[in-house]
Amino acid sequence: MKTPKLKFLEPIEIIFTDPTSHNGWYEAVEKTIPGLIQCFTIGYYLCHDKEKIALCMIKHNTEICFADIFVVPLGCVKSIKRVK
Repeated sequence: MKTPKLKFLEPIEIIFTDPTSHNGWYEAVEKTIPGLIQCFTIGYYLCHDKEKIALCMIKHNTEICFADIFVVPLGCVKSIKRVK
């Protein structure tokens, strides 16, 4: 996926597929395999490279400090859009 040009601490929404894990034993004839989960998150853009995009959930009003970094592999990202 091509990442749009984003500004540092710009508010964005990311839609991504979250890998899942399902514990327990399954029979070899099991036809239903649990699927993936589509997730949405809104935060402030920090940076990205060819593997991942990073955003934070909290920013200080001076826009110097931020907290709660969230990183998503770009291979899991379905869309990125600006939030007003």
